[in-house]
Amino acid sequence: MKKRNIGADIVKNNQIKAVHDDDLSQLLKSLNVYDGVIEGEYRCLFCDNLITLDNIDSIVPHEGKVQFTCDEFKCHMKLIGWEE
Repeated sequence: MKKRNIGADIVKNNQIKAVHDDDLSQLLKSLNVYDGVIEGEYRCLFCDNLITLDNIDSIVPHEGKVQFTCDEFKCHMKLIGWEE
């Protein structure tokens, strides 16, 4: 795998914040995206997989919107700036 710079656009100041599973629904509601996730309106930023409560890996600001990545290993690696 080689390092790629896409993570710089998504993760600002090299900070990643964690949210416990028990708090995920409340966070999504506070971002006004909970209903959209439940209704299947969101797709992974990288692979286009449908985002569900069970497969959210990250919530990221991208192009002025709330975006998501799924828990596929390849998508996680793209998020942090590594790719094959």
